[in-house]
Amino acid sequence: MKFAHIRRLAALGVVLTGAAAACKADLGLSIDFSLEGQTMTIEAFTELTAATGGKLFQSTGTGDMAALAGQAMTDGLVPGAAVDIAFVVDTTGSMGDDIDAVKAKLSDLVSDLASQNPDWQVGVAEYRDIGDPFIAQLVQPLTPDEPLVQAGIAALDVDGGGDYCEHVYQGLDTAIADFAWRVGSHHRIVLIGDAPPHRYAGDPHTFDSVIAAANADDVQINAVVPECDAICAALVQLLGGGSCD
Repeated sequence: MKFAHIRRLAALGVVLTGAAAACKADLGLSIDFSLEGQTMTIEAFTELTAATGGKLFQSTGTGDMAALAGQAMTDGLVPGAAVDIAFVVDTTGSMGDDIDAVKAKLSDLVSDLASQNPDWQVGVAEYRDIGDPFIAQLVQPLTPDEPLVQAGIAALDVDGGGDYCEHVYQGLDTAIADFAWRVGSHHRIVLIGDAPPHRYAGDPHTFDSVIAAANADDVQINAVVPECDAICAALVQLLGGGSCD
């Protein structure tokens, strides 16, 4: 589903959400689809980060995405130590309201890293979902070439998606397997996404596969979770508040 379609869906979803809330109110119940969506993502990403010794950074909806991306990238790094950092970004349509701020901050962070640390590499990967032109791909392999990294960040663009959950696991598996992590450097993934992982039956890309691969290559995953906005809430409602199976 294209981004314009998702926007129309969001507008419809806001109306449906209000109707559903009114119906629930008649029964003495209520549901906040934004809260439910963000809770689902936070729970899934917390599990991923905790299993790799990383941290989760949660948006409070106050335009803090840029600062959170910076924290996820730099938290706990030893100044001047060798680092390999991979940005793994959800580029489905629901990220449309966050992607520009994220890209601007990542660009600034890479510039700062290049000026302060002589021993660094940065790479860029993105993921979407089944039915999109790609599920997961490397945009820029790990490199110390700042112009190449900046071009990779600039190339990120949102489209597709169509349901709430996304193929987070394949995005992470692709990054861990395909990036050339250096021996002796700190290995970190900065995961940025607003939806939890799909769990497709029979899919080789799972929580267990991600954690096994990350631990084998000593990759720490830090995650940034944006606020679940109207588009996100509409998609959560269509999911029925259920699971991502």
